[in-house]
Amino acid sequence: MRGLLRDLASNDAKKRGQALFRLGAAICHQGTFYSATPVAVPHLVALLEDRR
Repeated sequence: MRGLLRDLASNDAKKRGQALFRLGAAICHQGTFYSATPVAVPHLVALLEDRR
């Protein structure tokens, strides 16, 4: 999952899109949350706060 989080910050739009799709399936699918969800949240917040 670490690689997917890193790819979300990529300058490559295709890489970001693929990471978003795969990460979405890994942390929440059809309303079901998985064990990776609470681990991913702080990293997703950090990406949102990064103003690069």
